[in-house]
Amino acid sequence: MQLNTLTYERKAFAKVNLSLRVRGRRESDGYHLLDMVNVTTDFGDDVSLKVSPARGDNSIKMSGEFAEGLPLDNSNLALRAAELFSEVTGNEFSVEISIEKNIPSGSGLGGGSSDAAAVLSMLQDHFYSGVDYQLSLLEAALALGADIPYLLYEKPAFVSGIGETIEPIVVDDEVSVKENEFSGKDIVLVRPKSISINTAELFKDVRAAAYSNNEPGFGNDLEQFALKSEPKLEGFSEELRRCAPNSVVRMTGSGSCFFVMNGSSQRIERADLRRVLEFVEGSPDIWTSGITKIR
Repeated sequence: MQLNTLTYERKAFAKVNLSLRVRGRRESDGYHLLDMVNVTTDFGDDVSLKVSPARGDNSIKMSGEFAEGLPLDNSNLALRAAELFSEVTGNEFSVEISIEKNIPSGSGLGGGSSDAAAVLSMLQDHFYSGVDYQLSLLEAALALGADIPYLLYEKPAFVSGIGETIEPIVVDDEVSVKENEFSGKDIVLVRPKSISINTAELFKDVRAAAYSNNEPGFGNDLEQFALKSEPKLEGFSEELRRCAPNSVVRMTGSGSCFFVMNGSSQRIERADLRRVLEFVEGSPDIWTSGITKIR
């Protein structure tokens, strides 16, 4: 445990759903039950945390391309994560949080949840370096944001339920993949700047449709509903697939961000990624991470 004022820095990695299947709804609270294959990328926000031993007001400041309009009060997940850590562990402290926002909001990349996970991780290092997270903290983090427990784990994983069940990727009879089949792969994240998806409204559409209870393999069950709700997004996805015919092109989360990922042939599919970047360079209304890697 540290009793001095210390500053930590950490990357809050963007999360990508390589696959997202909707399996049903939980009767107790209406949350949708999901089967996901999640990874994080080298691309993300930059988070700095100054921890002081004296109890006081917590503060946050934001900078970067996507900082404008984000809350600086207690509705910010990163600030709430610091308060949650204090409540669950009983430690008294105050924090100053600085975030350079590189991940666009409303894109399905889990930017706010990743910032919160980074704060929890740095506080864990500050007070309990080398010790596993308390179960009560992980349960509280899930209530704060369903993506947060996975973003504390960070490695390629099968994630199910509402996000509480996280399993390392091993060979499976239905979907034969291994963790090392993803780690280190090139991936490009790309989204139209003018389109954002209302996740709650999107799930209402899903609720009215049949759940893919028996759908095997990889896919994103939300993509078809997002394309219907935003016709321009369908043309965007078609153009990405035209640029990258040899690669995996799929929406992540509820959108509106898509990923383009190489597969078995690095040389051929890296050419796909270059064509995607050429398409983006000619379109000022499109954001991209550039070529980054799966962690």
